[in-house]
Amino acid sequence: MLRILLPHRDRRLRLCVWIATVIMVVYSTAFFFVTLFGCQPVDYYWKYMYPGVKGKCINGEHLTGRYDIMAALFTAHSLVCVLSDWILGAVPFFMLKNVQMSVRKKTLVVILLSLGILAGVTAVVRAPL
Repeated sequence: MLRILLPHRDRRLRLCVWIATVIMVVYSTAFFFVTLFGCQPVDYYWKYMYPGVKGKCINGEHLTGRYDIMAALFTAHSLVCVLSDWILGAVPFFMLKNVQMSVRKKTLVVILLSLGILAGVTAVVRAPL
């Protein structure tokens, strides 16, 4: 998207894309490491249901505890991903608003470039609340 926006004169759109990208990369990187090292030993994360496996996660209990920090982190990560999808999905509408092309072509291009909004809607629908 940044490559398409490069010749675009609206700095606000480029800034919006950069901010959404940086937030997503930073949060996803932090989420990766917290998820990876959230349980000790690391393989306890996916083996906690097996009998005889010893370990603990950052919430002090196994993953079925009353207040599960890992579940809260997954929910927060889903929220960040959904917001990023919606922001980046809305950019093509503003980017193509003043382009000289037929309304039909412009509508099709905006729909194709805005499929990220559909991904965000799908993530909201399947999110456990």
